[in-house]
Amino acid sequence: ILLQEIKNIGMRILDNEMVDLRGIQLAGIDWKDSYNEKDCERILAALPVDRDRPSILMKHEPQDLPTSADRGFSLQLSGHTHAGQIFPLSLITHRVYHGFDYGLKKFGDMLVYTSSGVGTWGPPLRFGTKAEIVAITLRQ
Repeated sequence: ILLQEIKNIGMRILDNEMVDLRGIQLAGIDWKDSYNEKDCERILAALPVDRDRPSILMKHEPQDLPTSADRGFSLQLSGHTHAGQIFPLSLITHRVYHGFDYGLKKFGDMLVYTSSGVGTWGPPLRFGTKAEIVAITLRQ
């Protein structure tokens, strides 16, 4: 219902596709379609990434980083982890996502930013983590 409402107000949802946004290749892949690594590889292989231009991949969960980097993406933006949401779960997410569970990190030549997001799952509280809305400024 929420995705349809977003579409109804005129926002475009990138559903396993890529667009050119003023010279930046911007791609979005669906979480349920790309949860499996082989499916993620198949979807990303179909996107015509030009390695000589900047490219951003929006992927819900910070996984399959080798696949994203191999396809030539410059930056992957993810969420899903809530930075653990309630300490000590942050220790678990850090381990599960190999350190890519929160913040800006480098994976080979690709940057990865994982946001803790604004929401919660399960209990509606946070302890030891912060909710955030991220604003990213791109410069040449």
